[in-house]
Amino acid sequence: MKKGKKAPPVFDMNEIMHDPDKKAQLAGFVDELVEALQKLDGIQHEIKGLRDAAKETLGIPPKRLNRLLKESLEVGYIAGEVRELEETQTLSDAIKT
Repeated sequence: MKKGKKAPPVFDMNEIMHDPDKKAQLAGFVDELVEALQKLDGIQHEIKGLRDAAKETLGIPPKRLNRLLKESLEVGYIAGEVRELEETQTLSDAIKT
């Protein structure tokens, strides 16, 4: 027999405010999330700097750089985009005739 999916806990602010363990747990989540968001902000700033440098030094348009990045992360991305564009062109031609 398969186990059913566990129901998510119901948020009870009053319970959290009056239970020291739950209050501490929530404070811990908040602290960790703040730290993660600060790291993310730094990474986003670094990414923006690299994108700007590529554009300023090589003149590469952001859209082209994004496609190169996607292809580097997911080999075949560009081929898939080309295939989708060709299919769309075929459909466009078909509805015009």
